[in-house]
Amino acid sequence: MLGCGIAMLVCTSYVPFLDRSSTEAAINDQSYFFQISGKYNKVIKGEMCFDASFETSHRGITFSRLSLDLVNSKNNKFSLLISKENSLEPISVGTYKITNNKTSSLNYFEGAFGYLNILGTDELPFYTENGRIVITKINKETVEGFIKLSLENFHERKITISGNFIANNLN
Repeated sequence: MLGCGIAMLVCTSYVPFLDRSSTEAAINDQSYFFQISGKYNKVIKGEMCFDASFETSHRGITFSRLSLDLVNSKNNKFSLLISKENSLEPISVGTYKITNNKTSSLNYFEGAFGYLNILGTDELPFYTENGRIVITKINKETVEGFIKLSLENFHERKITISGNFIANNLN
């Protein structure tokens, strides 16, 4: 259990984010606008991208996945992942609840997961504990929706993130 936590911390602290440009106008000239409250009170905004894929586990189970990531963010690393088990259909419009299963693999699970790493601070990354990701529109070019998430880090510090997003296709 401790090994999984350390691996999660290392991966989310040092994995570089995507570096893609947005091609569409979005929310107030930004594609996401999130309010953070709790340990930190701030607004983060900027561009967001998505990638939709299908993956098969080593056990032969197919997962439909949708990842949402910040683009060109120098101050924050934030990522959301929605995954559906035994699905040959792509992620669609709907509400996806956060899965708080710390014993399963982040690659193959049913539900939603996210993290926020606030760079330039000595704070550990925050991981989703509960909440939801709501997809209101999805097509090959964009994913639109909103989030309301509670996150906590390994020091039991808590934050809430809420807001809207429009993510452009990574490909």
